[in-house]
Amino acid sequence: MSSFFANASYSYLDKYILTGALRYDGSDIIGNDNQFTPLWNVGLRWNLHREEFMKRWMWVDQFAVRGGFGYTGSIDKNALPFVVMTLGQSVIYDGQTVPTSFSYPNPNVKWQTKQDMNVGLDLSLFDYRLGCARPESFTLFFRTE
Repeated sequence: MSSFFANASYSYLDKYILTGALRYDGSDIIGNDNQFTPLWNVGLRWNLHREEFMKRWMWVDQFAVRGGFGYTGSIDKNALPFVVMTLGQSVIYDGQTVPTSFSYPNPNVKWQTKQDMNVGLDLSLFDYRLGCARPESFTLFFRTE
């Protein structure tokens, strides 16, 4: 397993914040043509409490809206780079138990990628904090919340 990654962040007047990350992950347990995959994410945050129109509400310590989008990856734990032999029913050949089932590696196995998206609200009033978020994930076959 090998990885390369980079992170970046930019803030304008501490009101608008942009963050991003890029990964390039690789593994030798999947197909030779698909060993590496690029993964990335980006996020935005708007610190509303820094805006001029919010200054009159002194009891609002922090009020921010944020969101993010990106991709994460994983490898199927059953993807193996070698032949797997299993002993099912006992088969004896020349006095020895022999494998009855073979599982050959699949050279077309790829990284499983998942699309992630989230939105959130950060709020702090009278020195007390409250945060909420709604993450969404989308995979190749189904959607989970």
